[in-house]
Amino acid sequence: MKQILNEPSTYVIGYILMMIITFGNAYHRTPDEETGKFAGSTYTIHNGPGVKATGAVLSSIFWPLYWSVQVQR
Repeated sequence: MKQILNEPSTYVIGYILMMIITFGNAYHRTPDEETGKFAGSTYTIHNGPGVKATGAVLSSIFWPLYWSVQVQR
């Protein structure tokens, strides 16, 4: 077990696996539609696959920060 933890590739593989898991979680947590109010008017934002994927890629790169925010919720 100690030999596995001494290998740098173990940490690279672990980071990549967490990126994949985080991407899926962030993608599916982004709603398809968001509504809000501005200056008394209601508006709706439609989040397509591109918007959801962009946010998920950024979240997966910085996955430790993403998961710390999710835990705090």
